[in-house]
Amino acid sequence: KQKELQPIFFSIEALEKDVQSLTGDLNEMGKQIKDDFRNLADSKDMGGEWQEIINALLEKRRYLVDQKHKKDNELSRLDIAETEYVQEPADVAYDAHRLISVSEELENLQRELNQTEGKLQELKQAVCGITGEAITCEWDTLIDSMIKRREDMVDRYKDVTANILARIKVSEVLEEMRTIEDERIEDALSSKTISEALRSTTIHYDRMEKEEGELFVSDSYNRYRVADLSTGAREQVLLGLRIGFASRQLAGTPLFLILDDAFQHSDWERRKQLVRKLFDLSREGWQIIYFTMDDNIRSLFETNAIEAGEDQYQTIELPAIAYK
Repeated sequence: KQKELQPIFFSIEALEKDVQSLTGDLNEMGKQIKDDFRNLADSKDMGGEWQEIINALLEKRRYLVDQKHKKDNELSRLDIAETEYVQEPADVAYDAHRLISVSEELENLQRELNQTEGKLQELKQAVCGITGEAITCEWDTLIDSMIKRREDMVDRYKDVTANILARIKVSEVLEEMRTIEDERIEDALSSKTISEALRSTTIHYDRMEKEEGELFVSDSYNRYRVADLSTGAREQVLLGLRIGFASRQLAGTPLFLILDDAFQHSDWERRKQLVRKLFDLSREGWQIIYFTMDDNIRSLFETNAIEAGEDQYQTIELPAIAYK
């Protein structure tokens, strides 16, 4: 019997060794399971049965799944592709009202940007109109052309400014000369030379004065404004002034006179006197050229030439010109 039981005994010993090995493995697995449960349950307390722990974990899983469904619903309302999800937590929490406000602000900024770009395009067209560049050119090229255009305008401005300043200076010099000339004229008007010339051409008037830009002549009794004189008397006064100023400037040296029907508006008596005055001037060495289409004036010149026995007088008949 012992011989029969001997193999069983040895097999029992082997089974005991297997049981010990399996017990060690089981303990190790139990320890690993506890560690896994601790990680899943996020707790170091492993009191209670495994089934209770498993039930708690299942309950937690159902809660997390429910929360996940809620988050999925919230994300679906955002209408954002899953590939565009931000994996890391955002610095600012999502706010629907803030999103609407920012979106409106973004639209306003985009509208302002479009308006600014439109104005910039109008500005570019205006600059191209000044520089002559094509609208398709780059801003760098356009700015260089504008700078060159500005430099040209500055040079032109300097030239124009210099021209204006020069004209102002010339005007100042001319004004100074005009003042000096006016003083000379006023001095000459009161001179004896002018008085004698006036008396010889007009008989009546023997003084000339200038007052507030107007000329006045005087005789022994009255004073008259030259502008108020008759045309004939005014022509006599002006002829006397020409002769007087010429005589004064030339210090008595004879010159010449060219008259274009200067006596046409004078009455006949004054015509005779004026013609005689011209003959007196010719005797002093003056050269007189008188144009007229008045037969009476021509006859006066010819009569005076015959009476005075002048041999240097000549009448020249100019041919009539037919105007079409």
